[in-house]
Amino acid sequence: MWMPMYEMPRLIEEAVAEVEPPPGIDARSGMCPSGHGIMSRARIDAATPFTLERCASCFGVWFDRGEWRRVAEEHLVDELPQFWSREWQAKQRRIRSRVAHLESAKEDFGAELYEQLAQLADTLRSHPRRSEALAFLREESDAHTAR
Repeated sequence: MWMPMYEMPRLIEEAVAEVEPPPGIDARSGMCPSGHGIMSRARIDAATPFTLERCASCFGVWFDRGEWRRVAEEHLVDELPQFWSREWQAKQRRIRSRVAHLESAKEDFGAELYEQLAQLADTLRSHPRRSEALAFLREESDAHTAR
């Protein structure tokens, strides 16, 4: 579905459930239906990531099947113009990196130790003597192996 930028506010209220797109449909960009050239892509890190295409000249957005519904359901319509900015894309990469780091830590440490460490990190994050507490943990963890 091609949607000129000026039509988006009206269509927000009219979003209806759509069938999910077939796999692989998001793997390519297309040409602007208004004839302005190749559209640029933006990855949207929603519950299930997807990609939108936008024309750099007229700012119209191409929505594959199911994408408009997902944008509307996840309340991303107000953020739509930002999806193509370097800042927004960088923020999404940092979020993906952090999530991957935490998932890796949970797998490495096991669920129980991970939860304990996450709780401790949360407690220490705002503690006025955080550095001393971290030094204490380091010393104690080393001291137990030397005994």
